[in-house]
Amino acid sequence: MLLASCRHPGNFFERDRSDAIFGPMLQEVDAVPPVTHALLVGDQVYADATANVFRTEQPAERWEALYRSAFDTPRMRDFLRQVPTLMVADDHEIEDDWAGVPPASVTDPVLQAARPGALRLAQQARAAYAAFQWSHGAGSPAPEGAATDGAPPLWYATCIAGFDYFVLDCRFERTITPAGEAGAMLSEAQFDALDAWLRAADPDRPCFLVSPSALWPVNDGLLGHEAYARRHDGWLRYPAQAARLVELLWRHPRRLVLLSGDAHCSLGARVEVREVGGPRRAAFEVVVSSALYAPYPFANEHAADYGVPGVERRHRIGLDATAVEFAWRVDYAVDAPGFTVVEAARGAGGWALSASVRDAAGLPQAAATWT
Repeated sequence: MLLASCRHPGNFFERDRSDAIFGPMLQEVDAVPPVTHALLVGDQVYADATANVFRTEQPAERWEALYRSAFDTPRMRDFLRQVPTLMVADDHEIEDDWAGVPPASVTDPVLQAARPGALRLAQQARAAYAAFQWSHGAGSPAPEGAATDGAPPLWYATCIAGFDYFVLDCRFERTITPAGEAGAMLSEAQFDALDAWLRAADPDRPCFLVSPSALWPVNDGLLGHEAYARRHDGWLRYPAQAARLVELLWRHPRRLVLLSGDAHCSLGARVEVREVGGPRRAAFEVVVSSALYAPYPFANEHAADYGVPGVERRHRIGLDATAVEFAWRVDYAVDAPGFTVVEAARGAGGWALSASVRDAAGLPQAAATWT
């Protein structure tokens, strides 16, 4: 598969430059072995890229123009025409660091005033994402009846090339508490579906969990700084739900591979999560691939902030009543724009997972294999 994320449109004069990378990506279809599908795991569009300058106030016109501008470039159009592609939403499908719609019971007067506009924005962004991205690559949608606020869920389980995938919706189900703090990232229905998927997955065959933000590793700047972590955009902003995900991994040991984007750098890592003072532990591989095009250096994280390749690191955090230790080794880390080729192959010794990062010209930059 091809894994990629975060394609900023740049300014008017960068349209061709932001489109160019899809040429090398399409060439992977003719590689040996050939790429069978692609995952674009967030920020395929940047709804907030122009800071609302020259934006029409007509919702249909605004969102159609946004998606046409992003998807109607020649190389991306050729790529989507020829490669089966699943696309997952992240914050820029709505706005930067989107955390949800304030509830009607919110006490903060600023959030009260912002609620009507936030509700409209969420509804419009969701409808546009469903029409232009989700509906064309959803595979096997979630069961009927598991709706959130009257809308069908955007998370789903599917099988591609013989491998099980669960695609999380980490954005449209986010909630804010009445006190104005971060509430939840995933709904109860989504957690229940993830639990059922893990329970049913073949324990001896790789399965893939798609989450735009990686559970771990995290940027060094978050380690030991709880207040900063609670303002971050990823899983550590929701510690109770991060703990719940860890519990699921402990309960259902699988050959799990976490596929993510978002960071504007690419890395591959093996992570083990252990119960401090207890027997429970689980391990998974993480492949982060980002960004396709990110022209503004101030918005990019640095791969070095996630760990030195080849050096194991450990960090303990308290998740509810259970202390958890993450032990991880980053096997490669790349700052350059690009995409990642991910392959699972079965040999005499069992399954091997490989990831190879390619730059914007399609040239290999780093690789790792996990057995």
